[in-house]
Amino acid sequence: MITQKETLKALNLLEEAQKIQPNNAIVYNDMGGILLSQGKTEEAVKHFEKSLSLNPGFALAYMNLGSSYQILKKWHKSKDNLEKASHLEPKNPAVYYLLGVAEVELNEKDKAQEHFNKALKLNPKFLAAKNRLGKLSD
Repeated sequence: MITQKETLKALNLLEEAQKIQPNNAIVYNDMGGILLSQGKTEEAVKHFEKSLSLNPGFALAYMNLGSSYQILKKWHKSKDNLEKASHLEPKNPAVYYLLGVAEVELNEKDKAQEHFNKALKLNPKFLAAKNRLGKLSD
């Protein structure tokens, strides 16, 4: 488990990296990830958006932004970003799982089922997708 001290050190290092390479999308994405882990979701969103403005083809940043919007319960924004991630990284089961979660909240059960199944096809041991799929059947 990462301690708060280690997290702050990582954030400080990323801030230094940002000064050296202000147009590095990975730095902004990683900063967003740390902020998200600290519960600073709104601030994390800004970093993921900045990352994507620097590199619109960065699938992980779209995925992180989609996850952040789920925490904020902004389901349409979550789905939009996760769909972009799925086009850029079509073999990532986590993207399809998160898409399914957003679709459940948007009452798009058929699409959610399709995405949970796709996540399981890509990773048959994806327990969370299997559980969500089972709940849709109930």
